Amino acid sequence: MPDDRPKFETIPETEARSLATVEALFNRATDIAATLEACRKGARCGSSNCPVCAGFYRLPVIRAAVRIANSTHGNHEWATIYLATIAVDSLPDVKLKLVREAFRKRLKRSGFAGSILIGGIEVTWLARDRVWILHAHLTAIHVPQGAWDSLREKLTDSGRDTPLKVVDLKSPERQISYSIKFVSYYRPGQIGREGRARAYPLPQDRLAELATWRSQYDFGDFLFLFGARRRGGQFVVES
Repeated sequence: MPDDRPKFETIPETEARSLATVEALFNRATDIAATLEACRKGARCGSSNCPVCAGFYRLPVIRAAVRIANSTHGNHEWATIYLATIAVDSLPDVKLKLVREAFRKRLKRSGFAGSILIGGIEVTWLARDRVWILHAHLTAIHVPQGAWDSLREKLTDSGRDTPLKVVDLKSPERQISYSIKFVSYYRPGQIGREGRARAYPLPQDRLAELATWRSQYDFGDFLFLFGARRRGGQFVVES
């Protein structure tokens, strides 16, 4: 049987990735590189750019999201939803609070009231077009088909081939772990045998742009909740 559990990096693996990030940012984002370097020496920085601290943040959040998915009845799906296209060098100007508010309003206007969505907001670099694509990966519970249809119609002018992708939530741990992550790679090639193109480190200028944007926020700022809220270390459904 296939192993559908999420594959988490070990601490040595995240420390190696942190070192690579420090080296790439050394001459482009000195303050951020210094923060990560200090974290590698033992004092946890809590920076959203830190691969080590990201691992410590993700695990309890993923577990809490899996618990609510497993304990809530109804249709369970997993969605990737387009949010915005960001021009090169403009990413640090994007305000996450405004992104979340605009997305929440769009969901309400599309008929998502009574639904539960839990996941994260992230950005992908498209080297061919030289743009960033802001999107959300979400576990979706109790979403009526009409709401998906309405949202898809609103996204027809996005300019993206697939601005909304919805599949069944068949492997909660694996799919939810993919929803909440902080990566610094991109996939410029064609889709391969495993269903994804090969990942490569971001070009150093783009990594610096991404790191500058992320440095404005805590890990929790990238979390997106609709119809649920976080209370302590758990998620609870809003009444």
